[in-house]
Amino acid sequence: MAGFNADKLGERLDALNREQLAAIEKLSEDLLVEMRRKGPLRAGDDANKIADEAGVKRRKVVRRAER
Repeated sequence: MAGFNADKLGERLDALNREQLAAIEKLSEDLLVEMRRKGPLRAGDDANKIADEAGVKRRKVVRRAER
């Protein structure tokens, strides 16, 4: 049975951490670029955009006069 090598484990963990950090940095940069391109959003814009993309139209509320 092979012996435990703490140095090799440490090196592998460092490599994995560097890979994950690089992936997070790339995703963060992509997000910042998209945010700069689209500009600022107002409160509620996300919900409206999702509804528009889904093809949901807003219904006007029509209240009937009380009798």
